[in-house]
Amino acid sequence: MIEELISALKGKGFCLYPKSIRKTEGGATIFVAKRGCEKFICVIEGSNPIGLSPEAAPAVENIGFYKLSWENYLKLKEVLPIAPSPCNKKASFGTGDRLGLVTAAHLDVLSRYPVLPVVAQQSPRELMKEHRTFKSVLLDAVMGLLESGYTGAFGADA
Repeated sequence: MIEELISALKGKGFCLYPKSIRKTEGGATIFVAKRGCEKFICVIEGSNPIGLSPEAAPAVENIGFYKLSWENYLKLKEVLPIAPSPCNKKASFGTGDRLGLVTAAHLDVLSRYPVLPVVAQQSPRELMKEHRTFKSVLLDAVMGLLESGYTGAFGADA
C-alpha cells in the first residue's frame, strides 16, 4: 500500500511522510504529504467519513487533500489521539520549538524517553509579538505530531 501511495503522490508532485500513515477505527487512512512548501492532511475515507473541508488541492485518485484548519483539527481529534493531555509522567520536557518547525524530530527523539513532550509552547508575550494565537501554535505542533507518526501523550502550554 505504501509504495502505491508514494507512486501516486509523486506523480502529482507530492512527497509522502511514510511515518505519518494512520488508520482510524472507521477505516479511513490519514497521512501527511508535502508539495513544495505546503503540507496537507491527506485522507482516504473509510466507512465512516471524517468530513474534513474544504479540499485544498485536487484529489489524486481517492485521496483528499486538506489544510490543518482549526475546524479540521476538531474533526480529526475525534478519530485520532491528537489533543494535548495533562502530564501523566514523572517528568516533562518542553521542546522550545516556537513555530513547530522541528516538532516531528523532537517527538522522534523524546518518544525514546519516559517524559511527556510539551510541544505547543509559546508565551502570551511571544504570541502578541509574533501575531499568533494558541490555536495556530497548537496546529503547528499537531502537524509535526501527525508527520512523525507519534501516538503518545503530549502537552501544550501556549
